Order: sequence, then structure tokens, then C-alpha cells
Amino acid sequence: MSSNRIIALVAVLAVMAIFAVVVMRGRAQKGLGGRLLQHSRDRTDYLMYVGMPREAPASWVGVAAIDDSGVTLDDGRRLKLGEVTAYFVAYPSKNLVDYESPTGLPVPAWVNGLRPDPVGDSSNLTLDDLNEGNALIRVTYGKSTAHPSSPIYYSTTLTNFSNKRVRVLKFGGYFPQGRTFVMRNAAGRFYTTDEFMEWYGQKGRWIEPGQSVTDPNNYGSRPMLWAYYVEVEGGQRCWAGEVNY
Repeated sequence: MSSNRIIALVAVLAVMAIFAVVVMRGRAQKGLGGRLLQHSRDRTDYLMYVGMPREAPASWVGVAAIDDSGVTLDDGRRLKLGEVTAYFVAYPSKNLVDYESPTGLPVPAWVNGLRPDPVGDSSNLTLDDLNEGNALIRVTYGKSTAHPSSPIYYSTTLTNFSNKRVRVLKFGGYFPQGRTFVMRNAAGRFYTTDEFMEWYGQKGRWIEPGQSVTDPNNYGSRPMLWAYYVEVEGGQRCWAGEVNY
């Protein structure tokens, strides 16, 4: 290799190294604010709050607007993304989506953190129980949008590849126990149709043929089976699901 080519290669590698440092520094500066920004891009109807004062969060202030340049709070204050040190995000129903607070600042009483049901539900499934539903519904996993590097956060997508409309009646997360999977939902009960529609952004009552719906920030330690009890238009009911290893 000629000396000119070596010099050119060194120059290219140097530029790439500088670019990588700039990108990583930019990501570090955004921190929790960058995560909050991604939530805002996932959905426009989230309820978002930031902990203030940022040095030692002691109360929550609503987010009026957020973009690449920073966060505007309901009281008019403006923060850079890198200045966000605590936040929480909730669905319109007040169910909690995501939460970060270094001081352990509790969320307001109106936020539903899926507190355990005192009665609860129980359910066991085997992979064979899913065969009928998996002929109609495909469950796939991808990276979480707000926590792309986390092993316990991931996106979850349901695709209706049948020729009939389907809807989810109840669903849950299941952990392996031998050859069986046991439901271990945080609420101690099945999640409902309404919760599915809200979390997965489903607009109508049915998932149309060929349609996909996604929860961009589902969570649960792997391996974990997410299973869905679905109704097919016409009356058929069955379980569908897939293990996230």
C-alpha cells in the first residue's frame, strides 16, 4: 500500500472516530430527555410529566411540548433534553407507561400503576394451546423504542394474517415452569380488551385482515410468553402467542 493511501486511510479513520464520539456524546447529553422525546414520537396522546427542580426532583410538572431542542413545561419553563432528571409517562386512561426518578419521587395518586388485584386470575398454558390461534395471529418482538438497549423492554406486534377480523378479549405475560407457562401479570389478573386497545394503539374494535398493532414499549424478563385470547369474527375463540427468548 502506498504512503498516500495509508495517509488517506488514517484520515478517514480519524474522521469516523470523531463522528462516533460526537454521536455518543449527543446521546449521553439527551439522557432521560431523549427517552421522553421518543415516547412523544411513539404517540401523541401520552400524559407526560417532568420532575422539578431538576437538581433534586420534588414535584411533577406537566409537559406542554417537546422536540429536539428541549422540553416546554406547563408553567412556561424550558429545559434542554439533557436537563431532564426525572419523568413519568401515562396513557390517557392514567395507566403508567414509564417512570424514572433518582430520588424515588412517587407518581401522583391519580396514576394507576396496575396495582395487584386482591382476587386475581390464574392461567397455565402450553405451546400446544397456541397452535389454533397462531394459524391466525402472528406475534413478533423487536427493540423497544424508548429503551432500545434494555433486555427487559421490547416492542410487541400482533399481525392478523387471516381473512377474518379478530379481536383480543384478554391477554397476559407468562413465565416458563417446566413444560408449562404460568401467567404472572403485574396486576395479578388478565389484561383487558380496553387495555390491549390502548397499549397497542388499536383504533377500531377489530384487527382487520392484514393489519398489525404494536406496543412499542412492552416489558418483562425473558424468556417470556405473551399470549392473547382472541375472538374471530363469527365466534371462534382461541389462544395465540409467542415466547420472547
